Amino acid sequence: LLELENYFHEIWVPIEHLRDVWPGDKSRVRVVPEGVRTDNPFPGTRVPASREMFTAVTIGKLEKRKGHYELFEALTTTNKPIFLEAFIYNPFLRLSYKSFCEHIGSLLNRRYGYQPSDDNIFYHPISNSKIRLHPPEQWQSSLYEKVLSLNPDIAIFPTYVEGWGLSILECMAYGIPTLTTNAPGPSTYYADYLYELNEAGANLEPVWNIFNLDIVEKPDDIFFKNMDGLWSPTDRHYINYSMNRALDHRIDMANSWGCYAKAGQVLVNKYSWEESYNKVCKTLLS
Repeated sequence: LLELENYFHEIWVPIEHLRDVWPGDKSRVRVVPEGVRTDNPFPGTRVPASREMFTAVTIGKLEKRKGHYELFEALTTTNKPIFLEAFIYNPFLRLSYKSFCEHIGSLLNRRYGYQPSDDNIFYHPISNSKIRLHPPEQWQSSLYEKVLSLNPDIAIFPTYVEGWGLSILECMAYGIPTLTTNAPGPSTYYADYLYELNEAGANLEPVWNIFNLDIVEKPDDIFFKNMDGLWSPTDRHYINYSMNRALDHRIDMANSWGCYAKAGQVLVNKYSWEESYNKVCKTLLS
């Protein structure tokens, strides 16, 4: 990474935290936020699906930093069954999707006791929660249309760190109730989200406890040596607690779709690609 300074005048990053942990000359690192699509639908009148099982969605590469494994474990002890629609894949494993599902299914069975079912679904015999893996070729070009068609009760991202967290921000923009951590990336805009939810009258602050994720005070020496050492683990107990709170307040969430849509609209206005473009221009001119 330090060699990059030999080839570039400046290095741009989307969040301040990445500048703070840069191991070289921080004066050459500029913070230029990314954005989110502004043509998203804002389903303020959308109603939850009339299904018995509470449905959650998670999106992202299957990497340790995303906290997926802690989420899989948390689902084994929820108060009620949860159906997790998992849009996850790791292209670096170089596996076909069939082999990937077999690999993940074996892991889910060995670590957490999940059993295979049909259509890439794995269920837990004690909690009765289910996980369905979605093939990437079905959703890469139209991911959020697919997510909206599933009409999830909640989106959950128990991440350790994000460079920006576009999937998280887009789920918020779509008006989907969203749970994430106070890790770098989502912490940039999550406080705005909670504030706007309360301003819109959602009154759901007890439900949306951000997962406790403490950052080491002096990360410079360990960030690039061992990224897992920088963030304490996303504890499954925190995830479990937050998911159970969401289960208990499912009706409240259903009655607050308009609040989520309004909060998402505020985020889109503040973090649009147009605003990102303006920031780029100002940075170049300076």
